Amino acid sequence: MGVEKTDMQTRYLQQLNDEGLALRAMRGDLTAYSVLAARYRGAVLLIAEEALGSRANAEDVAQEVFLVVFQSLARLREPAKFASWLYAITRFRARRAFRQTQRYATREPESLNGLMDSEESQPEKALLRAERDSEIMGAVERLKSEWRVVFLLRYQEEWSISQIAGFLALPITTVNWRLHQARKRLLQQLKTDERESDHE
Repeated sequence: MGVEKTDMQTRYLQQLNDEGLALRAMRGDLTAYSVLAARYRGAVLLIAEEALGSRANAEDVAQEVFLVVFQSLARLREPAKFASWLYAITRFRARRAFRQTQRYATREPESLNGLMDSEESQPEKALLRAERDSEIMGAVERLKSEWRVVFLLRYQEEWSISQIAGFLALPITTVNWRLHQARKRLLQQLKTDERESDHE
């Protein structure tokens, strides 16, 4: 009965916007904060990994960020702007971690949901998909940083344009432009790579 009640509470909280969750968390509701943290974990990891170049280091930074954010909630003056506040803290902590380590590690290719087919029923298809994922991630890595962040939030995290704009504290028109430029450049890069591969 207790577990069922907890599940119902979590489902209810997941329907709330950031402001509602932040206000509850500020009053000590740990479940509300957990829902809020889960909502932004992928984005925080993405921003941290972008700065550090290492998934493992990004995981460490993300843990630190969510701890700091929880401890600092009382200082959040505008709960509706939780996302942009979280982004600012994440960037600061990631840059500080980078200065401390002063080293980059290569990022492992990850599948970008929504960009590729999901046909993996045969080993050959799975292998071709892995090769294609690797090619796409290689091209994504060569995008300008500000384009890459928007692109990954859109296609890897599957965020809406308005969510991205709120998190990065950018106008929607800027997000759309960066996304357009990222897609355009990515297609150009993939075509170039394909031509070079044909000539080998």
